[in-house]
Amino acid sequence: MFQYAAAYSLARKLKQPLLIDNLYYRDTSKRRHRFTYRPYGLSLFNISAEIATPKQITKFTLPRIFNKYIYNVLRRIFPEHNMWNENLLRSYLYDTQTIAGKNGGGYLEGFFQDYSFFESYLDDLKGEFVFKEPISKQSIPVLEDIERSKSICIVFRRGDYVGHPVLDIIGLDYYYQALSYFTKDHKIFVFSDDIPWCIDNFKPEGFKVHFVDQMHTGDLGGNYLQIMMKCNNFIIPNSTYPYWAALLSPSKNKKVIAPKVWFKGQDSSERNSILPPEWIAI
Repeated sequence: MFQYAAAYSLARKLKQPLLIDNLYYRDTSKRRHRFTYRPYGLSLFNISAEIATPKQITKFTLPRIFNKYIYNVLRRIFPEHNMWNENLLRSYLYDTQTIAGKNGGGYLEGFFQDYSFFESYLDDLKGEFVFKEPISKQSIPVLEDIERSKSICIVFRRGDYVGHPVLDIIGLDYYYQALSYFTKDHKIFVFSDDIPWCIDNFKPEGFKVHFVDQMHTGDLGGNYLQIMMKCNNFIIPNSTYPYWAALLSPSKNKKVIAPKVWFKGQDSSERNSILPPEWIAI
């Protein structure tokens, strides 16, 4: 979603059509390092961009129509044109002529997890990230509970974060500190990839807690995300999944608490640029 948000915003700025290269998600060749295969998740939304053909991708770089190993060898000798990563785009963010290049377009490659890349088009992006399917019928009781409560969405990300080389699991102290920003008449809704752990370990004093079972996850996690977005307030970990739930939530006057340090090795005195300025960083 960060990649789409950055690319959509740049395309709007350059008045260029937006195409998506999703060939990476079709490559299921074996990996020798820590790797989690993920499906193409943007299919959940009614986005306006279309899928690029290999011929259109060739205008900028080698299309990934081979397995990982053949592709990486061939890419070293294949000429590339107007390729942009996060650092280059940040350097030329307001220089549209340079970004567009001679061929009138560019290819973005990277994570683009920086709020400044799409801040100016956030309202338009909310119209892009509209779900194709409504919240499932089995989740209606959870939704009704959220709607009649002063709700706080709290997300615990564990699973693939255990032993992760870049991302740390956020400790319980962070969540208890974040709860100090709320009164006890709020109700907590806990979402996680490890609900049993949350039930055993997360015990906030004075708050009612509803642990939202993963039976509500839905296809590609879309149903879980929609339920999160219905909450009034958010306490999130260093995870992009709940980040987008908080960002896209239509709740007025929402309070969002997020960790100031997002990645391992980040200067603990600096607020990560992924965070919108109005969010509370601790």
